[in-house]
Amino acid sequence: MIERVDGVVLSVADVRYALAAFAALLVDRTPTARLDQFIGQLRKSVSCASDNPATCRVDAREVGSQQDSAHTARYDLLDTGEAAAILGIGPNGVRDLVRRGKLPAHRVGGRLLLPALLVVERAERRAGKRS
Repeated sequence: MIERVDGVVLSVADVRYALAAFAALLVDRTPTARLDQFIGQLRKSVSCASDNPATCRVDAREVGSQQDSAHTARYDLLDTGEAAAILGIGPNGVRDLVRRGKLPAHRVGGRLLLPALLVVERAERRAGKRS
């Protein structure tokens, strides 16, 4: 279904230009209440906008992969393929470790999800035994 779009997307530079134009036009004038509110919203948008290219690029989704805080680590989950890559074994080996109770897992939608922290700890212990 086609939906009507109400709105315009402006860059931060364009909004700053518009704000400067409003300031120049309103030098000896008092803006209406509606215009004053609109200018306030524009100023607020500019102050909240980021000029940092890391968060303004087309590939801004990559920013979400950065670790923000330590408390989220306990909720990171891996599927059997990801856990297998970390442990250096196959997905069937991971399922076997879960069956034998060596790794905890949760079944979600027919898939096994394992806590990332425990998988990494096991991989580190295993690497320590090898060396």
